Amino acid sequence: MTKANDSVLVTPGSGATIATHLASGKEYQVVMVAEDDGHIVGTRDDWVAYYTPQTNAASREVGELFNADAAVIVRVRGIWIIPTLTAITGVQIGFDINRISTVGTGGTAVTPRPMDKNFAALDTDITARFGATGGAALDFLYFTSFFFNDETNPSIGLQQFGNLIPTFGNEITEIVLRQNQGIQVKQSISATVGLTGALIYFTVE
Repeated sequence: MTKANDSVLVTPGSGATIATHLASGKEYQVVMVAEDDGHIVGTRDDWVAYYTPQTNAASREVGELFNADAAVIVRVRGIWIIPTLTAITGVQIGFDINRISTVGTGGTAVTPRPMDKNFAALDTDITARFGATGGAALDFLYFTSFFFNDETNPSIGLQQFGNLIPTFGNEITEIVLRQNQGIQVKQSISATVGLTGALIYFTVE
């Protein structure tokens, strides 16, 4: 839902009626917070895509999300790496967060799930998968996330709770995917022990 592209002139003692809310015997003017794209906060349809953990391998695609629709904008607001805490002797492991310019081919399709079942169906040109065997052309690397994937390492249990997209104070940052743009999580270090998956949270407008 977008905010109205208009304003209400208020003149003391007359003027237009504005929305209020009664609290503790007093009426307070209602304020609705909007983001810079014109949407009222919390009103965009939001979805999660879960990528099943698979055995780590060199250059393995852990997950991707791709938007092929000209009329839809996807905003990625969270990316989480999910290790399974498999009983292993761990090694250093790293995952690239890439922007891609073509959709992946092959691999396993993933069905994103809505945060509210009343949302309209997700546009069919928004796709998710893992383990792509082709396509998924690299546009550029955003950054690489590293950790030591041994279940005896306390930090690995916290890895799944850390959103990899940076935030600044109260500001929520987003990776914006327009037509023929995507985001990809890809293993960058050739560790072959343990299993790792991912979760991507995104909104659609």
